[in-house]
Amino acid sequence: MFIFKFVTPYIYNLFRIKANHAITMFIISKKAYHDMKQFVESIKKEADILQLGPYFNQFAKCPKYQAILDIARSDLEIIKAQL
Repeated sequence: MFIFKFVTPYIYNLFRIKANHAITMFIISKKAYHDMKQFVESIKKEADILQLGPYFNQFAKCPKYQAILDIARSDLEIIKAQL
């Protein structure tokens, strides 16, 4: 109901705004880069970000854990390239 009452009537007016969306996309990309970088560092340090408790050490030795690190590094490089 909120969307129909307060947002939808003004959408047509938003198209007329001359806005530079590149700045917004840069800020979003920069935030994604910093968040992903922090995530990769947490995985490297074997921090228990998933809060698995006593099972985390066993999970960190699993080949899947290394695969997650490889995927996260790859995603970080893709985000970095977009910046």
